Amino acid sequence: HELDIQIETGTVSEGRSGRANVRFPYVPQYLFYILVELLKNSARATVEISGGDQAEIRKRPILVTVGADPSQVAIRVHDSAGGIPFSVADRVWSYMYSTASQNNDASDFSQQGTPLAGFGVG
Repeated sequence: HELDIQIETGTVSEGRSGRANVRFPYVPQYLFYILVELLKNSARATVEISGGDQAEIRKRPILVTVGADPSQVAIRVHDSAGGIPFSVADRVWSYMYSTASQNNDASDFSQQGTPLAGFGVG
């Protein structure tokens, strides 16, 4: 499936969205891990909500927005997949909680995923 991931940056001093260099100190491995997990979750949810229909997937871009001011940076990953239901909000930060469906009937490993898919390791 082909997903559209767009990245926008902006700073408060610019007062607008657009392209800008945002610099801040971070641990590269941690930031990479977090962003990969967020993008995987967003991509999976986008494909699921679209029913695998390529035309529907193209209508639902994933937008990554990076904003900054002199004291803080915010990174937002936004999709049109419907979000996490409020009924599970108290469990969403638990390490072993996942909204990923487990497809045990899948004959193809790529359809089934890994046993820990959605748990930050698959």
